[in-house]
Amino acid sequence: LEHKDGVIVGVTVSMYIAFQKQAKYRKMKKTAESAFVKTRKHSNIKTDNDSCIVFTDIQSSTVLRDSSSQLYNEIILVHDGLIRKLLARLGGIELATEGDGFVLWFESVPYATVFCMELQHELMEVSWSPKVVKLCNSAYAQKSPSNILHVSKHSYGASQRSTESNVSGPQSSIFQRLHEKYARVLFRHKKDEKCFNGPRVRCGVHVMRSEENTIDNLALGVYSFSGPDFEMGRVLCDMGRGGQVLVSQQAQRVILDNLNATQFPQIWHWGGYTFDSEGNEEIHHIYEVAPSQGVLKNRNFEGLRGHIQLAYPPGVRLLSLSPPTENSVIVCATVKQNANMGKVAYEIADNLFSEMQQRFWGWRIVPTDLATVDSPSTPERNFSHFSNLGRMSLKREQTSFDSKRRRLGTTKSFARPPTQTRKWFFTFAKPEDALRFALCCQLELVYADWPKHIRTKYKEELSADKAPLWHGLPVAFAVHTCKVPSFELSKTPTLKQSSSLKIAAPCKANLELCNPSKKHVLFSTSATVKETLSILDNVALDGQVVVSSDLIQSLGAPISNIGDPVVEHLGKVALKEFKRPIDVYKLLPVELAARTFPTLSETLRNGSGGHLISVGARSAPPAKIGLTFVFMYTISSADSRDDLNKMKEANQMFSSDSIFDQDHLQSLLTEYKGYIVDEVSLSNLVFAFENVTGAVCFCTTVQRAMVVCKRSKSPSPGAQASGEGGGEGEEGEGE
Repeated sequence: LEHKDGVIVGVTVSMYIAFQKQAKYRKMKKTAESAFVKTRKHSNIKTDNDSCIVFTDIQSSTVLRDSSSQLYNEIILVHDGLIRKLLARLGGIELATEGDGFVLWFESVPYATVFCMELQHELMEVSWSPKVVKLCNSAYAQKSPSNILHVSKHSYGASQRSTESNVSGPQSSIFQRLHEKYARVLFRHKKDEKCFNGPRVRCGVHVMRSEENTIDNLALGVYSFSGPDFEMGRVLCDMGRGGQVLVSQQAQRVILDNLNATQFPQIWHWGGYTFDSEGNEEIHHIYEVAPSQGVLKNRNFEGLRGHIQLAYPPGVRLLSLSPPTENSVIVCATVKQNANMGKVAYEIADNLFSEMQQRFWGWRIVPTDLATVDSPSTPERNFSHFSNLGRMSLKREQTSFDSKRRRLGTTKSFARPPTQTRKWFFTFAKPEDALRFALCCQLELVYADWPKHIRTKYKEELSADKAPLWHGLPVAFAVHTCKVPSFELSKTPTLKQSSSLKIAAPCKANLELCNPSKKHVLFSTSATVKETLSILDNVALDGQVVVSSDLIQSLGAPISNIGDPVVEHLGKVALKEFKRPIDVYKLLPVELAARTFPTLSETLRNGSGGHLISVGARSAPPAKIGLTFVFMYTISSADSRDDLNKMKEANQMFSSDSIFDQDHLQSLLTEYKGYIVDEVSLSNLVFAFENVTGAVCFCTTVQRAMVVCKRSKSPSPGAQASGEGGGEGEEGEGE
């Protein structure tokens, strides 16, 4: 009886699970159909300008279908639903389906690129059933997965990946088992993260030129298309492997011009290829894109597919984004408190900055003349291997360049004085990218996995919401624009067509990112970074991002679009590296806005590189008893009615800039503890003072200065009286 009850319970549970699964599939099918109808209903293809086409395909779909038609239908159901859901969100249009693949149209390349990367991410996030996972692993022959991301707290992951890829066969099995067993203990190895999950979809992205291709809407949701770009997109998709997103050379150029819209992807250059077609010797450069965050960028692919011939070898600098030659945005960073941070802490911060640098397409700068000169002899640099610091040909004696290289962690360092500080220098083409880099670095520093001695030295501090506010090494950032930078670019090797010599197809593990990295530096001088470095040394504090007013004005988009940071005007300062005073602002991510710092006046009091001219909004007089407001309205006197019109014109010309010298006005406000509240019009100013005494003294000083100015401009018949008045004014000011 108990056995029968157990059988009944088991059958009931199985039926319930099957029912839930069928209900889930029906819901997914309904969602896919509604998304399909929505995309067809609201389709609006614009062929006036260049657009973009995307081809997708499931790898080994025939094997999946022949192995299990039921599981294959489940895969297709989820696959189609994801594609149509993303199409509805990103504004794409489904032109046709070719078997299990799609032909898609997008208005621009950035939307198409984001769609492909989002599709790969969504496929990874699907909770596939164990049977589907087993089927896919069998179809893709994933017996011992090589696409496993080994995450460790230090630099062990890369070495283990290279070791596992090189170690194979029964002779190395014992070593491999010992290696994996003890490495996890020694290096505090975390769990593996898979780079693939379920079916693998390849994508091809290409630009569709409006004048050479046609798309006809035959009926609701039925399209007819033709043109050379469609053929190129189809070939591009066929060249890729499952889980790979390939883009053409034309699409890659658009991506580089719209890095923010494409979410700052990582790009690899697979080389230049010619296709097997009679009389077609055109070379097509192929690139791969992947998100800069997550595990998708760690996928490894063994070359490209199809009947193709490699004509140009993969090149890092080929058609990549060039460094800025004018209006360059300079970012400087350093640790001011306890400058001798130690080697481990420096390497963690340096690796973090390098990752953010690659993500936001920044270049590392080496200002060679800023290093400490330990030897009078300075050898000439050899530019033959400019792209790799470790291969520079230099003399053995210690030089300023060697000192700076050790400072950037590119060579082994000798004994370093404890007072020596380390600074990072970067440059960006756009101010928005530079701000994103600095703000993201501040966040990543808080959530980094710091060693114990760093956590002990810098105690963790939480916000009111129990979120980390201070954690680990605090770093100061300064951002400013340099109108005429001076960079020495690395030499790009000349790529020659190889028609007679057949080159083996490359492997992605051997490719180098097109994104700039710390291996590819720009050599510069102190003149390029001196202004930004002056802000860093005299204004910025650890944990702050300080920018100049010139950078704020150069932004091409509202600052709220750059992560919506918290902005505070610190004040106006006069620094020795600037010809005129500048306004400085503090920027912080919203998550770190509760950080507290000393005022700018206290910061400049401790330094010697500048002085404060006016305080910022945070240092304005507090709202308390005794707070005094002064309303100033400038009136030009008229001796007759004929001068009334001139008087009105004169009143409209007066402002805080025309009445006073701006620096003198700010120095008076600082002396009497005042603050400009608002300039309502060109001649209507509002000030605030801590007390009545300061307000009266300020008004008296202004009136006396106006009297002196009026008497000094009196006509020649009253020159003697004017001179006497000027003398009295000078005596009064002296008193």
